[in-house]
Amino acid sequence: MLFFLDNLLISQESVSLQCVFHSIRFKVNKGWSKALLLFLCLYASFLFKLGAEKGIAKRIMLYKSPPKQQTSV
Repeated sequence: MLFFLDNLLISQESVSLQCVFHSIRFKVNKGWSKALLLFLCLYASFLFKLGAEKGIAKRIMLYKSPPKQQTSV
């Protein structure tokens, strides 16, 4: 692919530095949020498996609130 400086001069536009940095920050933050979400999912999965092995999950199930009874009208 050839790159000519003439094309750059023709399509030159004025963009504020604030817009440029905002765009870069948004892209970086977007990437970090996906990585953090993946990490938290793996961590929660690990804790759930660990809890299941020790019987913690069964104890948590016992403390669930009873289902609401329907009243006849």
